Order: sequence, then structure tokens, then C-alpha cells
Amino acid sequence: MDYLTIGFVIGSVLGLTGSGGALVAIPLFMYLGLTIKEASFLSLIAVVLAGAFNLLQQYRLAQVKNALLMIAASLLGSVVFIPVKEVTPNLVIVLLLTVISLYSLVTMWLPKKTQTSVAQESPTWLSLVVGVVLGGLTTLTGLGGGVLLMPIFVGIFKMPMTQALATSLVTILGSSFISFLLQWYKGAILPTPDKILFLIFGIALSTFVLKQIMKRLSPPQADLLRKWVFSGIVVFAMIKFYL
Repeated sequence: MDYLTIGFVIGSVLGLTGSGGALVAIPLFMYLGLTIKEASFLSLIAVVLAGAFNLLQQYRLAQVKNALLMIAASLLGSVVFIPVKEVTPNLVIVLLLTVISLYSLVTMWLPKKTQTSVAQESPTWLSLVVGVVLGGLTTLTGLGGGVLLMPIFVGIFKMPMTQALATSLVTILGSSFISFLLQWYKGAILPTPDKILFLIFGIALSTFVLKQIMKRLSPPQADLLRKWVFSGIVVFAMIKFYL
């Protein structure tokens, strides 16, 4: 396992599902011998890069207002939880990852009501609350937030899947970048430049490959693929966390 492969996998997962990038990144980085806290920090770098690449193709579909509110609120959550992360046992982080992942997995497979082509307006206070929680969990666990955001955007905000995915990418990119900067400022160690370049190359390649695949799939086929890919990610992560 190398950084090029990790970048390709993370880019593919995030671009396809709008979530799960960090969930697959953390165990992959742990396979390289990193602790869960070190892996969670590196996953933020990978998620920011993958989110930026994938968002270039989907930005026009995003509900930017909600995303920006959540990103701004996530700053507060990140600031509050940075000192908490330093004293949180690894087991607690693993348990949080497990609960969030299983919740998202169950939500993804539940039958959805018929969706309209336009999302409902969501209350500003709800976006701010979700943003604070997102910032805290992103800092504490290294998750970009998509595993929480996709069920919220689809189930509560009633966004169509394509809009939920694009809005999730905007929010993930912003909140993950904020958390990354704060942890870097507090002393987290960056990977060497060559490793970052390999991540970028892998993510760029995955973006091109995924675009070609999605052109050949109908919306129902794409939705089913998202569900199975995310299910596989959760199983993979649980195996690494507990075995």
C-alpha cells in the first residue's frame, strides 16, 4: 500500500458517495503503521485534496448557502475539540467512528421518499448546529463529515441525491481544511512533499476514471453502486479498527 493507491481509493470513494473518504483513509493510513490519531490527521489532507478535485465537476449543483453556514460553524466545533482530542483515548475515537459509520450505513439503505428536484429551505439555526457538531467530530475523529452530512441532506433537508452529494463536498472541503489548519498550527506533523504529490496524482487519476464510469450508468445503477461501495468501506474500516 502506497500514497498513490491511497489517493486513488479516497478520490474514488468521495467522488462517488459524497462521504466515506476519511472512513477509508484512516484504516489505509493505519496499514502504513500510523496511530489512529496520526491517521485521522492525514485523512484530513487526503479528504481536502479529493474534495477539491471532485468538486470542480459538481460545484454548480451544490446548495452553497447551507454549506457556507456549516463551514463557518464548524470552526467553533474544531476550536473546542482540539484540546479534547489530545486527551481522548484511541478506543473512544474508534467507538465514535463505529457509531457514526453504522448510523450512516443504515440511513443510506433505508427506503427514500420520492424526492423533488429542488431542496427545501432549511432553517439557519439547523445548519449552524450541524456545522458545530461537524467541526467537533471532524477534529476528533478525522472524518470529513460526509457520513453524517449525506443522511442529513437527503433525509432532513430533502435534497436530491446529486445536490446532496455536491453540497456535501463543499462542506467537507471547508470543514476539513479548517480542522487541518488548526491541528497543523497546534503541532501536527505534515507528510513529506513527495507523499502529498503521490496523493494528488492518485486523486486526479480517480477523478478521471470515475467520470468515465458514471457516464455509463443510469441514476438507479449509480445509486446502487454508491450504497454497495459505502457498505464495503464500513466493513473494511470495522475490520481494521477491531481486528
